Amino acid sequence: MLVVLDEAYCEYIDDPAYPNGVEYVKQYPNVIALRTFSKIYGLASLRIGYGIGRPDVIRTVNQVREPFNTTRYAQAAAKAALADKAFIEECKRRNAEGLAYLKAEFDRLGLKYFEPYGNFVMFDAGRPSQEVFEALLRKGIISRARWTHYPTHIRITVGSAEQNRKFIEALEQVLQELAVRV
Repeated sequence: MLVVLDEAYCEYIDDPAYPNGVEYVKQYPNVIALRTFSKIYGLASLRIGYGIGRPDVIRTVNQVREPFNTTRYAQAAAKAALADKAFIEECKRRNAEGLAYLKAEFDRLGLKYFEPYGNFVMFDAGRPSQEVFEALLRKGIISRARWTHYPTHIRITVGSAEQNRKFIEALEQVLQELAVRV
């Protein structure tokens, strides 16, 4: 049995208690850790990532991997991204500021949320999420909704300081509008 660890957001996390998949790869022969350049590196459109595993696991994965599954451009961009430590630190700093702002605003609005560890936060809007999603979309805000076990929850990605403020303004308007309908 192969154990796959999705570490797409690992670069955002500074918590020393957060487990590092590479340590599990070293400990267990059936573990592979997957990482991506789509999140903090900002290379989502290039569709490039990597796996960390023991040689026999990587060999097995390569047997079913499609040939030519990435491009030279994507590889060059990924290599450059790995070298740009200052960019990553700036992204982490801005993301942390954005999360702190959103959490403070959710607290002010009395909205519960899951503690975020990536570049998004999921909160309870207190209304059917599809209604909130559609109302936010009409105001130019794209969010995620329709979580099977969380029918009133919305997920929002951290944006720039201006985008985060616009989201909060729109959210307040939407929640007021929906409260009037009830």
